[in-house]
Amino acid sequence: MSIGKRIKEARERLSDTLGSKVTQRGLAKMCGWEESQSRVGNYERDARTPSYKDILTIATVTGVRPEWLQFGTGDREPISSSGGHEHENVCPGPEPARAIPEISWVQAGHWHEAIDLHHPGDADHWHFTTKNVGPNAFYLRVEGDSMVAPYGRGYPPGCLILVDPDTAPDVGRRVVARHVETFDVTFKELARDAGQYYLKPLNPQYETLKIDGEWEVIGVVRETIVQED
Repeated sequence: MSIGKRIKEARERLSDTLGSKVTQRGLAKMCGWEESQSRVGNYERDARTPSYKDILTIATVTGVRPEWLQFGTGDREPISSSGGHEHENVCPGPEPARAIPEISWVQAGHWHEAIDLHHPGDADHWHFTTKNVGPNAFYLRVEGDSMVAPYGRGYPPGCLILVDPDTAPDVGRRVVARHVETFDVTFKELARDAGQYYLKPLNPQYETLKIDGEWEVIGVVRETIVQED
């Protein structure tokens, strides 16, 4: 099997993993090659030989081993912490990184309805994570200072939060919720008092929202990326 066919196989494997078709254009976009979207097509046709840097990029995005992609040797998938391997005394490696789309707050309000229509490559920005999140996870960029705490951990404007709709919300977790009528989206901490659930900001200058049928939690924050000054 040629390297081009292995790249195609890796792309098709990614489609199966995400449950949505990843086109050559989509894979190029996920690899950060928006200005050269024909690159993947040329690689899959064996019209061009990818550099090792590009092989590493494709391997990271698709979740396969670079040596398998380049030479066809060894196992296709990396060692997973969830399964054994032929050498039991070998420590499991890290989970392969996954590309997750960064979406807007407006898109987040309609994410449940848009999941089936959102194909890999459609988002303008993608970020990688090794977190074990569901297939519908997305990143949001924090706006405003309602989650900036006066002390302790906070979420400054501009930081990225990884939101997983497939994680069950628990009291004390940071969550993203939407208004069931307006589809406005907010980022808060899930709190409970006297049997009533609330959406609580970390900044005391903002009001606490009561979950009384007007708001619903659409995802739990699993990871935060804060850029250094």
